[in-house]
Amino acid sequence: MNCPQCKLELRETQVDEIVLDRCTGCGGLWFDFAGLERVVSKDSFAFRKFLPAAGGRGQTRAGQFTIFRRNRPRPPAAAEQTTEAHNRLPGPQKIYIAFDGLADGNGISALLVHRRPGRSDGRWVSSPASDGIEQLSSKDNRTSFAGSHFFHEDISGRNVTSDTHELIETTEQYFVLKSTPKEPNAVEFSHCLTWIHRRSFLPIQTIYYDGRAKALRQYKTLETKTIGGYLTVTRSQMSDLRSGTSTLLQYTDIKYDIPLPEKLFTKQHLIGPQWEHLNPKSPPMPK
Repeated sequence: MNCPQCKLELRETQVDEIVLDRCTGCGGLWFDFAGLERVVSKDSFAFRKFLPAAGGRGQTRAGQFTIFRRNRPRPPAAAEQTTEAHNRLPGPQKIYIAFDGLADGNGISALLVHRRPGRSDGRWVSSPASDGIEQLSSKDNRTSFAGSHFFHEDISGRNVTSDTHELIETTEQYFVLKSTPKEPNAVEFSHCLTWIHRRSFLPIQTIYYDGRAKALRQYKTLETKTIGGYLTVTRSQMSDLRSGTSTLLQYTDIKYDIPLPEKLFTKQHLIGPQWEHLNPKSPPMPK
């Protein structure tokens, strides 16, 4: 494999528990997809419940939703894929989000996301005002989630294969990762920097920049707790650095490794959600 920047040979090196590729020419350090997925998505929760509150300049609003996530094993390699290329892809994920009792600010009552490594993610929404299901376009990924400062892609997670990733600094506590979109015209930022805690692999801060290196948005992890043996983010914040406004997310009723029926993650479930699956006090059993 060659360096994405200067095209010279990459050689494997290890920093802590993470295997990286170092360029023999420019000296750049690069994450492969599997290594990056381990860093930015180390937790594999069954579902989380969020209590978002958005505000700024004296205005506040609040809402509540439940999110389920199911990690899936990496599928077999395609005939045209090499073993090395296949092993660099993270496994797929399925995510289901339901707004508790009421729809979000855009009239959406449920959101379904299928994260597909090496392919564009699938995203579908349903609304009480519509009997049908609408598929979101790729440009909708970078639009407000439920009227907050978080984007849809911030909630479900950006596909790691959408960017080129370079380790630009290693401090005593953090890896500092620079991520540059492969399709810059599809997003509002030119690159972002993420500070990843070296011991826990949790992303602590991400700052998004425009083409003039001006900071646009900032994500911060504000609080973590160990739940079910997993170090878990329980409070986070997304800020618009241009307007000075922000959204605070508080995560409650978090449970890991509970059984979730496959039908929860289907488009048919968007039309008529079965709300017994959304009760965190009674984990759903497979049928």
